[in-house]
Amino acid sequence: MKRTAQWLLLALVVASLAQAAWQHARLPERVATHFDLEGKANGWMARDTHTAFHAGTVLFIATLMFGLARFLPKLPNQYVNLPHREHWLAPERRVATIKWMAGLLLGLGCICQIVFLFIFQQVYEANLMPVPSLPLKAVPFSIGMFVFIAGLVALILYRFRRPSPIGQPRH
Repeated sequence: MKRTAQWLLLALVVASLAQAAWQHARLPERVATHFDLEGKANGWMARDTHTAFHAGTVLFIATLMFGLARFLPKLPNQYVNLPHREHWLAPERRVATIKWMAGLLLGLGCICQIVFLFIFQQVYEANLMPVPSLPLKAVPFSIGMFVFIAGLVALILYRFRRPSPIGQPRH
């Protein structure tokens, strides 16, 4: 799983960088990069700055997720914040717990890259219009992100729930 997530994240980074390069020459010199809640452009960047921001954001998040996933096994238990840490980071469970968390970080990195691909495509398409306007509405997108994050928190809380005493079933 971890190896697959690493390759998928790398492929998504390459796709995002290819997207930035492909869009660069097709964007206007002045790119609308910020939009209000109604989708109207209200912030601008030079095309070169926008492309650098696009590539830099993609590379920063990917490097952060790869780095955290690789550094996690070296991190002392006291710096790992998760429910019931003493149980889940006990020597007999630490490797499996850290492997799961590293996979989660890499998966989260993949999801971030997919979101970047989508958002930068939306910004590109908005800039092809005579009057740049973002069709993506902020409220539904924000609700979707909130639901995703709430689900992620629920998954983590479920995965690292209180262990049941030996011999007793979970209720």
